[in-house]
Amino acid sequence: MLRLFGLLMLLGATLLSAPLSAHRGHQALTTITIDRSSGGVFVTHRLSAHDIEPVLANIAPESSPSIDDPDSEAALLTYMEARFALKGVSLRYDGSDHRGDDLVYSYSGKLGSESDDLTVRSAMFFDQGIANSNRLLLRIDGKAQGLQTSPSQPSIAININE
Repeated sequence: MLRLFGLLMLLGATLLSAPLSAHRGHQALTTITIDRSSGGVFVTHRLSAHDIEPVLANIAPESSPSIDDPDSEAALLTYMEARFALKGVSLRYDGSDHRGDDLVYSYSGKLGSESDDLTVRSAMFFDQGIANSNRLLLRIDGKAQGLQTSPSQPSIAININE
């Protein structure tokens, strides 16, 4: 009987570990795509609704803490735009896509000057207690590089001509 109980506990732990390991963590994934020939810059923020909705009570206290509430989503956009920036690039909000728990927010802009350096500031959700880092995927003319910001280093300077 004790052996059966032990096997059932092991089976239960195994079954529970799969959903837990599938959780992506409390992080934002931002993809920055740069086309040097046109100067085009495209940014997408990928978030999980189950991570974001609890902080909507802080970001939009007068609204419902749901991404389905237009006032909450507008407050979330304002919040993200205040905490994410590409120095020298004016980003325009292009829209969002919500599919289940996945939230994608898209922006576009143009490189401002002939500078080789681009400073990325990504400090989203550090002050809300749900993020200990923001993951960045930088794509320049088809080459990709993974980067990360943290509360102690919210900005990264990137040479875009390397």
